[in-house]
Amino acid sequence: MTTVQCPECLADAGIEIERNILESGLQKTFECENCGHIWNVVF
Repeated sequence: MTTVQCPECLADAGIEIERNILESGLQKTFECENCGHIWNVVF
């Protein structure tokens, strides 16, 4: 599994928990396994 860097604690522990198709692109929701922070990224 690939992880991404958490914007809150900067740990390389973010995992993808959800994926949605929007008019503006693909939205991925990530959750940090280190601090629990949840964030969205639109591609």
